Amino acid sequence: MNNINAQDLKHRLDAGEHLILVNALEENKFRAKHIPGSLNIYTKEEVEKRLKTEDEIVVYCTDIACNKSILLYQLLEVMGYKHVYRFGGGLVEWDKAGYPLEGEMVN
Repeated sequence: MNNINAQDLKHRLDAGEHLILVNALEENKFRAKHIPGSLNIYTKEEVEKRLKTEDEIVVYCTDIACNKSILLYQLLEVMGYKHVYRFGGGLVEWDKAGYPLEGEMVN
């Protein structure tokens, strides 16, 4: 599994790299809080509609204990996606680093 941490992800985003951030949480949790620019995808059907196999994709969910990003990562691999990373620290690590979040539950 390819992993990435908050600092590396932020650096790559700030450098203008074309990364597709994918929040693997349910829609209501996504609406509450997510990293700006993220897509909300957690089903095979949504993957097929919204992502291309050549995309560079970073999947995340809440924190290191949340397995939804692992499951989505594994699904993407099975579907033939080659450039996939897991941001295991997710929303908790991103927030602790002081990076911006957006959504209905963000102050």
